[in-house]
Amino acid sequence: MEPGQVFRYASLSELNSLEVHLPKNPQHDHQPKFWVVYIHGGAWRDPATNSSSIQPSLSGLLPAAAWIEGVASLNYRLSGNPGSDDAAHNAIHPDHVEDVLTAICWLENKYRFGERYILVGHSAGATLAFQAVAGHWEARDSSPDYPLSSFVKPLAVAGLAGIYDIQILLKSFSAIPLYRSFIEAAFGKDETVWKRASPTHVDLSHWRNARCVVLADSDEDKLIDTPQADAMWSHLVSNESEHRLDVRMKLRGDHDDMWNKGHELAKVILHTLDLLKKFLREGSLPLSSDL
Repeated sequence: MEPGQVFRYASLSELNSLEVHLPKNPQHDHQPKFWVVYIHGGAWRDPATNSSSIQPSLSGLLPAAAWIEGVASLNYRLSGNPGSDDAAHNAIHPDHVEDVLTAICWLENKYRFGERYILVGHSAGATLAFQAVAGHWEARDSSPDYPLSSFVKPLAVAGLAGIYDIQILLKSFSAIPLYRSFIEAAFGKDETVWKRASPTHVDLSHWRNARCVVLADSDEDKLIDTPQADAMWSHLVSNESEHRLDVRMKLRGDHDDMWNKGHELAKVILHTLDLLKKFLREGSLPLSSDL
């Protein structure tokens, strides 16, 4: 991949930026290609975890270089400093997901990939990915830069070590006040908001072009435990679709090892690409007419 280019996708704050990595030697053939759009984690508040967290995985994507048109990694406004004038660090739900949607609208306007992308998220980024595909964004135009009604949902979502049910998370880690602290900073104190925002309670029926979901977690993860993926898997099973393939993967390593060592995140992306290629071979993958 070429060194990343940084772009501003909105004017709300300094964190409304993204980085794009394009293949060094793009193959100009008629083979369908896909974008990978990555959302970092960091409990909606950690400024040290940002769009650069995709970089350790880029070399691991080389085996699929012929299938990848580009890789984008998003920044978004963070929480943790409520009441301040710092727009980059006083976000509260749904600010984070609206930033993600605006960034994808910006990317689509520039690169015209339509639905030909995989939305990948780690930890809080996985939460945001499922919020993005489940929402009724067609009716919302709150972004001053790009109307959210122009958001095109992806063909696939891959979530790694995601936070999928906030109430289960706080029950699992009730002895550690930090968990409630970052949840309240990001979502407020109203537990009904927590429930509506949790991917285990979202309506996936509006994600009509879905072709696959990959859920990945690690038994070695000390920060997000297995009940999160278990609960999301149960939600997927109870809302299964004949057009969508759901797959669960087991990874190795602790929470941040999945991205900062690179290979586990790359493994999930490659597997998701393989699933989309399977749908292509079967002729059951809808693709934009410009291919």
